[in-house]
Amino acid sequence: MGLLVDVACWSGYNQGMTAKPKRRIRQAQTKPLDAVQEAIDYGIDIAAIRDNLALTPAERLRRHDIALDRVRMLQKARFL
Repeated sequence: MGLLVDVACWSGYNQGMTAKPKRRIRQAQTKPLDAVQEAIDYGIDIAAIRDNLALTPAERLRRHDIALDRVRMLQKARFL
């Protein structure tokens, strides 16, 4: 099943577009890098975030459970 396109309608679709959106796209692509740099300057450990995001959700949950168990153990030991 093919796609049927009215060429007369399609040819005028982008007629009003100019080259300016390309400039906006480039600016939008640099903003995440600026945000990352701002986070680094603020003191956020980006490497730790990237390492954590490289894990599967199941691996992240397992690490969370391990950390939670340690916190509970430390809280319990504090009250002994």
